[in-house]
Amino acid sequence: MFGRPGGRQIRESGLYYRIGMRNSLERIWTACDTLNDLINAIDEELR
Repeated sequence: MFGRPGGRQIRESGLYYRIGMRNSLERIWTACDTLNDLINAIDEELR
């Protein structure tokens, strides 16, 4: 079973999937930070 060449591809695709997930999370966090800054700026304007 481990000798099949497909095994390595599956492992690598899993690795890429995890890297992709992490990049997506970082993008989401960046977007949240940007949104938070925007809200704070609007809050300052309204005060």
